[in-house]
Amino acid sequence: MCAFALKLLRSITKCLPQLLSGLMMSSHLFDSTIVALATPPGTGAVAVVRLSGPSAWAIAAKLFAPTSGEAFSPWQAQHGVLHTDNTSDDGNDALLDEVLALSFKAPKSFTGEDVVEFHLHGSPYIAQRVLAACVAAGATMAGKGEFSQRAFINGRLDLSQAESILELLNASGDKVLDAATNNLRHQTLATHINGLCETLIHIQSQIVASVDFPDEVDEPDRHSLLKELENLDTRLQALEASAQASQVIRGGIRVALLGRPNAGKSSLFNRLLASERAIVTDIAGTTRDTVEEPLMIEGIPVTLVDTAGLRHDTVDAVESIGIDRSWQAAKGAYAALYLVDSSQGLSDDDNAALATLAKDYPQLPVQIVSTHADIADTTIPNSMAVSSVTGQGIADVVAVLSQWVQQAMATGAQQETLQQQLCLSQRQHQCVIIARVALAQTVEALANPLSPLDLATVPLTDVLRQLDAMVGRDTTEDVLTAVFSQFCVGK
Repeated sequence: MCAFALKLLRSITKCLPQLLSGLMMSSHLFDSTIVALATPPGTGAVAVVRLSGPSAWAIAAKLFAPTSGEAFSPWQAQHGVLHTDNTSDDGNDALLDEVLALSFKAPKSFTGEDVVEFHLHGSPYIAQRVLAACVAAGATMAGKGEFSQRAFINGRLDLSQAESILELLNASGDKVLDAATNNLRHQTLATHINGLCETLIHIQSQIVASVDFPDEVDEPDRHSLLKELENLDTRLQALEASAQASQVIRGGIRVALLGRPNAGKSSLFNRLLASERAIVTDIAGTTRDTVEEPLMIEGIPVTLVDTAGLRHDTVDAVESIGIDRSWQAAKGAYAALYLVDSSQGLSDDDNAALATLAKDYPQLPVQIVSTHADIADTTIPNSMAVSSVTGQGIADVVAVLSQWVQQAMATGAQQETLQQQLCLSQRQHQCVIIARVALAQTVEALANPLSPLDLATVPLTDVLRQLDAMVGRDTTEDVLTAVFSQFCVGK
């Protein structure tokens, strides 16, 4: 009886998150059929109108006449024409366009529902007429992210995969693209979380069994449980480190280009970008405001910020504002390149600015760059010689930027694989933080020999709930709304 009860308890505990998720999903069954433009608005070669829902095929059949055969053959493209469902004054349906129709049968579609896509000529006017005809035939205009939300509700995606789609749509570099694609295809985050949850459930079942069946199940060894929780916290720390690296993967780092007027900041800025983005003249103080542009370094966006020249003797009110913004750029940067004209050497303004950086921004990495190396032999101590004209030293600057990217990601040997696989959102990062707090409370309860064993079950359940929320197994309506509202209409 004891073994059977323990086995049953473990089974129920293990299935509880899925049961809760199933109850949540059952309240969201969709009866409506939605429609939206799945391609960006504006004129293009092709526009795609997507229908999804129980009546997708029936609605599409009212509008689509295949050139040959019957509409629709699942997972095949068919040529035909679209016409309005309403009869015009002359008794003929109004022709809308010559199209390709792609049909998908539930549950083998993106949303898990019946889906039809019409590939039209890319006229915004035609697309709007087709959308109006679909609505007139019984469809409802889709909201933001509703196609992806239906895919989640119907079990085609977990929430982490849905968020990976959003990452793909907003990807600005190879690293975030690789991580999002990997998670979307292989559920890397869900697999990792499931492993953590299995460990939690194993610990929880031991505690619950001994509390509920004290005459049949011995109390587990607290030292062993604490050891398991310690290992679990180590894995959560790795996940949190991955979340922190994700912020760098997603948003990159900012690097400010600082220095006196005419130190060569804008020239280096343009050389690194391979574009004449900033105005370059021989007139001191040409740059009055910050200019920003992203540069991809190892698949990570590095935002270069060109700034106004730093000097103390200006009487120009506009230039003074620009200098203030230069210091604000330094404050908001991860690192800074400080440029010195090697033909003039370090000036009092340079020494004062470098002293200010060391005093007011002690955590800011600063690399001194000696510019105009093509016309001067002097090299500033602890600097790298660069010529924006000949390209001398540019590779060295890029190497420094790459080093800063790696430092920002805090890539270590133990974390590298995890960081390459996972790119966590801010919501998921918050779940990890809360989970670690609850885990610490669990450890505190178990570490106290006078504390009843069952006091550890409440925070332990909170840990499990946070991990489940990361992949959408136990997620509130508000969270789902917040996630899918970030999508565009038609996705």
